Amino acid sequence: MNLTRTLTLAGLAGLAGAVVAAVPAAAGPPAIVWAPCPSAVTSTDRVPPEDLDRYRELVSTLQCGTLRVPLDYRRPGGKSITIGFTRLPAADRAHRQGTLAVNPGGPGGSAYLMPIDLSMSPTTAGLHDTYDLIGMDPRGVGYSTRATCDEPPSVAAAQESRGLAAVTNPDALTREQALAIYADSVIKNRTCLAAQGEFLRQVTTENISRDLDAVRAGLGERRISFFGVSWGTWFGSVYRSLFPSHVDRMWIDSSAPTRFYGNEFITARSTAAEAGADRMTVWIAQHDDVYHFGTTASAVKASLLALEQSLTDHPRVFTDLPKPVDAIVVALSTVQPSPVWPLAAVVLAEMRDSHDGTPAPPHVKMVLGGDDGGGDGGDTPPPADAPQDFNDVMNHAAICNEDFGRRDFDTAWNTYQQLSTLPLSGLLAQFDAGCAGWDPVRPVTLKYSTGALVLSGHRDESVSIYPWTLQMQHAIGGTVLTVNDDVHGSVARTQDCSALLVAYFRTGALTSRQCEGEGENPDPSDVRD
Repeated sequence: MNLTRTLTLAGLAGLAGAVVAAVPAAAGPPAIVWAPCPSAVTSTDRVPPEDLDRYRELVSTLQCGTLRVPLDYRRPGGKSITIGFTRLPAADRAHRQGTLAVNPGGPGGSAYLMPIDLSMSPTTAGLHDTYDLIGMDPRGVGYSTRATCDEPPSVAAAQESRGLAAVTNPDALTREQALAIYADSVIKNRTCLAAQGEFLRQVTTENISRDLDAVRAGLGERRISFFGVSWGTWFGSVYRSLFPSHVDRMWIDSSAPTRFYGNEFITARSTAAEAGADRMTVWIAQHDDVYHFGTTASAVKASLLALEQSLTDHPRVFTDLPKPVDAIVVALSTVQPSPVWPLAAVVLAEMRDSHDGTPAPPHVKMVLGGDDGGGDGGDTPPPADAPQDFNDVMNHAAICNEDFGRRDFDTAWNTYQQLSTLPLSGLLAQFDAGCAGWDPVRPVTLKYSTGALVLSGHRDESVSIYPWTLQMQHAIGGTVLTVNDDVHGSVARTQDCSALLVAYFRTGALTSRQCEGEGENPDPSDVRD
């Protein structure tokens, strides 16, 4: 597993904020327009050879639909937008149980092909047996009306000239630079809202939940089931709060917090990541015969801090990597989930034993790569009508619309300085003023109900910390399943947890209150690429 990719995926984890405004009742179920699926969806050009037969089988039954919904549900006669979605009919029509909507998280992630993905996975294929699977692109994403916003040229130019596009080293960021980043964020957000605010201010989880309910009504379903991961847990929780009588069975994995205050959110995640780094030092000490960093956690931590300092003072220059490797590689390695520890520990050991002016050690090279983008290689760009995996503008709008934390400079600066002091992971602290100049919209109050719900929380994960699962259960009800791992959203990917997931949607019963998931004690030989 690539460390950079792991961190990026983890960074896609969900957000939340927390009274539901009354909206006028719709005149009747919206009309769904069914049409042939986009050619980029039905094409097998990008499907691995071993998956071709199964993909063709599934996509041959996939149905693609759109419907028009109000831009603002408080003004149902006003402007409308498009919602795009897929339906994969249940394989066993004779024993069909209903409709199951799915969401992978974000905000900003596309669910359009998630029904296909779940059905192709051996761990979750059983969901497709008796459920029609629905993959709805949230408003702002993909085949729904997309969110767009151009960055002001003055901001892009200023960031490039100052080199502030991705500052992660706390030693490299001064208060003056942070003030400049904050000012840029204000300009960027106000410019975006001036151009696209009518749409972007309506990109809220409440509206997205109403969009899903419009899909449910258009399909003629009295109730709908739901499976969501990461931000999808917030989506599901809001939908359940708004429409408790419309929910059949629901499972949410890696819960969002019950309220979203940006600085608290970042602090909770970063503190959990540092705790994960401490757990990794214990594991490395248990395998000192492999890694030679020390036989106790404190000795390992001291060795890693010494390596960080060494690479801060003298970044390593390898002949086959385009840039020097500095202490960030140590911080990144220590915040990985436990299945990546064998690879991360090898990278750390290779960096400790490496020298300037030599080729990069093999695992360092594998993780950091050596391709500077030159030449005429690279992946073929996707077709114009391809599904959009992720929409950054929608992500930003949904976050800023629902972040009810303080947005002043001093709060952002103080949070940044606090997190920069974390011993192993402090180098990853970033000054976050992303929502400066963008005011939140009306909040949503979660409501407790007694309908069928499972909330799976991962005991030691840092992306959606376990206490958020308990807080969400207190707010909306349901039963908690504890996953004994530290991997974000792993339920659908692991055999023992996914078996509980599939059985729950089939029977409505949860037969255990815990599962192992990815586990937390990997074998050093299990070096994943």
